[in-house]
Amino acid sequence: MRIGKLAGRLINILQEEGLLALVMRIASNVSLPISFKNKITRLITIVRYMAQRFTLNAPAHPYTIILVNPEDIENEIAQDATQDKIRLAYGLGQIIDGDWDISEIYCNPISKLDTYIGLKQHFEEGYAWEDTDYVKDYKDLISEKYGYYRSVDEFIRVRCAHVDSLYRKIRDEGYRANKDGIHTVPGQEIYKSKN
Repeated sequence: MRIGKLAGRLINILQEEGLLALVMRIASNVSLPISFKNKITRLITIVRYMAQRFTLNAPAHPYTIILVNPEDIENEIAQDATQDKIRLAYGLGQIIDGDWDISEIYCNPISKLDTYIGLKQHFEEGYAWEDTDYVKDYKDLISEKYGYYRSVDEFIRVRCAHVDSLYRKIRDEGYRANKDGIHTVPGQEIYKSKN
């Protein structure tokens, strides 16, 4: 009986939302190896782009790199602005209606973010890490039981040391893209051992 209900739900999604929505729902709910999920996500992205070419005037190709001067970036979009609307498994190029991208509720000036202020304090004004807003913000996360690290000292020793190293590397060698999404978070093994 469960299979019959599932088949009925899948048919309803297909009829009401279309094949692309059905594939996206399946991809986001099935436990598959990450590499296979990435292939499905890429396929969905390309199918969406092809469909958008017929419905939009000039859709950007989802894998075209668009260069942006970092000094032109003024706002961060709050995660909860799109949390229920955009899903990574649905691929790139998702178009979401509404004013979430211009609303004062969801747009946060980057210059007022604790991370920005703290990095500026450390690298431009010479503050010790423990005196920056970056670390103070992490103290708040720890007090609320969030975060990768068990303590502020561990955050400074592992994460801030990584940020120092990354800063020096970019300063000395220039910025390099995160090729193929290969990136490890310092302290990731700590987080895994906590859970």
